[in-house]
Amino acid sequence: MPITACRGTVDLLPGETARWAQVEGLAQAIAVRFGYKEIRTPAFEVTELFTDTIGEDSDIVEKELYTFRDKSGRSLTLRPEMTTPTIRAYLEHNLGSQSQIKTYYVGEIYRYERPNQGKMREAHQFGVEAIGSSLPAVDAELVDLALSFFGELGLKDVRLEVNSIGCKKCRPTYQSVLRDFFTGKDDVLCPDCERRKERNPIRVMDCRREGCMAITNTAPTVFQSLCTDCKNHFFTFKDHLTQMGYQVHGNPRVVHGLNYYSRTVFQIHSAHLPVGNPLCSGGRFDDLIAQLSNSSTPGIGFAVALERTIAAMEKESVPPPAEPRVDCFLVGTGEEAERIMTRTMHQLRKRGYRVERDYSARGMKNQLKMAEKFSAAYTALVGEEDTRVTQVQITDNSRGTQENVNVGRLIDALEYRLRRDAREKGRDRGRERGEEESRRERGRDRVERDDRHRERGGRDRGRDRDRDRDRERGEDADDGARFAEWAATYAEAARSAAPRAPRRIPLADVAVDLMGDGPSAAMERWAITQSGLAEPRRTMEAPWPAQPLALLEELPPKRPAAEQAPAAATGNWLEEPSSAEDDVVFEPDAGYDSPAGQYSDADDESDDEGEESEESEDGNGDAVAATASGADRKRRGGRRGGRRHGRRKSRNGKG
Repeated sequence: MPITACRGTVDLLPGETARWAQVEGLAQAIAVRFGYKEIRTPAFEVTELFTDTIGEDSDIVEKELYTFRDKSGRSLTLRPEMTTPTIRAYLEHNLGSQSQIKTYYVGEIYRYERPNQGKMREAHQFGVEAIGSSLPAVDAELVDLALSFFGELGLKDVRLEVNSIGCKKCRPTYQSVLRDFFTGKDDVLCPDCERRKERNPIRVMDCRREGCMAITNTAPTVFQSLCTDCKNHFFTFKDHLTQMGYQVHGNPRVVHGLNYYSRTVFQIHSAHLPVGNPLCSGGRFDDLIAQLSNSSTPGIGFAVALERTIAAMEKESVPPPAEPRVDCFLVGTGEEAERIMTRTMHQLRKRGYRVERDYSARGMKNQLKMAEKFSAAYTALVGEEDTRVTQVQITDNSRGTQENVNVGRLIDALEYRLRRDAREKGRDRGRERGEEESRRERGRDRVERDDRHRERGGRDRGRDRDRDRDRERGEDADDGARFAEWAATYAEAARSAAPRAPRRIPLADVAVDLMGDGPSAAMERWAITQSGLAEPRRTMEAPWPAQPLALLEELPPKRPAAEQAPAAATGNWLEEPSSAEDDVVFEPDAGYDSPAGQYSDADDESDDEGEESEESEDGNGDAVAATASGADRKRRGGRRGGRRHGRRKSRNGKG
């Protein structure tokens, strides 16, 4: 009959241990990162340690303990969990002299239960215990450690469920409420829950049988019975988790099956495992130390089921760690080649390199195939049978190059190449780490920026708008300063310009501006006046202003029509004079600043509609006209379409 492994135990084969080493190594690394130190306790303890603390009504004590008697008759038990042995070591070695102790462990536990997915009779756990503080921040730290562990393993479909089971002051009230609720429901509850409802009714909430779950779905929640301290503790704990960015789900079924738990309890589940198989379970045990000693010291801890964790990683297709690459594979046959390979392997392994060879005494061809199977970085062909070895052929498998070296320089040549590759890989890893850190830094900046905007809300956005507005005003002030400098230059050029010939102004436009009439009325008056003339006059000459209008000031307001057109003895001012001259020189009223302020050279060019202008006779006129045109563009445009610098008024005074 073949001998096999005991039921509920498994063999971890060489191809599987890499995954376990990865999980256990990360567990130790992240625990140290959070400030926890390792503790190791024996695999078995005296039976009373577990029966007095876990509770005789729990499934562990009733059904799952591996208990035996040694040769002296003492009752010993393989540890079913690791919190109680840790507290025993804490008390035995007087670790309470420290203000606070934080420990972690990785080891095996033993429970006689039905093996299934995620449940083995010999299981492996990673756990932490923090002893000496009752602050809710410690509870949140442990949850953060557990979730960080799963996150760095690559698990994404995990769910955090929390609850509170009260303290020894308010828990009896909740137990009494549950007893009253379960009264008369014996025909629906399972036999275990019928027994538990009297001794510890909270344990009924943890039952996963359909009949019991149908009843507990409508059971009263613990929050109706919690005292003020327990409520404050629980909601402060949830607030800490929210500050960390975690999504918290409340679940009244999270009560745990161990009697020493109080207040905060939590579980972390995977969406790919059954509901009754959490990845992590933990909670407060503020009364556990008091049960084993005269002192009352708070504490909290959790345990991670490593079998379930690895099963969840396989369900989510998290890739296993890559096998370490062989640095060099030696190939050779014959006594002399054997001696050279033995010496070379010994020296390179002492220097920290991974070197392999074939020990099956096969031929060169088969050894080269094995070198390919190992994916070695270098292959060294030492020699063949009955051949004196003086040269060794080194093949760089990554670059595809070959080189012959003297057998006396083989070790140094291989080490040189391996160091060179390590330097190049180190540079590549450093570059990748730098890029990854840059990405993380950008991500942290985005998160911090989003948090700041979320915290400050509209105030921050309003402050940003004010800052942008101030910057725009500063830019506008700079534009205004440049415009003032240009205007001064223009004014100086205008003052120093030579006198220019009078310019021509359409009579109809003059009627619009000076008489205050609209365009239609002015045209009618002009037509009536000119109807009796043999050669009607359409334009008139007007002088340029003696002083240019200051460009930084507003244009002068229009004067009333009574002041704009003084009464004339000859009647309407549009009538032709008795002079025989063809054109009339228009003399504006002395109290008026001349319509020139409302007309630029660009206006003249557009209003004349092709008529010959006399400005070209004055050389300075072109320069001043171009400058004035630039002024209009500046006043119209500006950086924001000209509204800040003022838009030029139109001829009808309504612009």
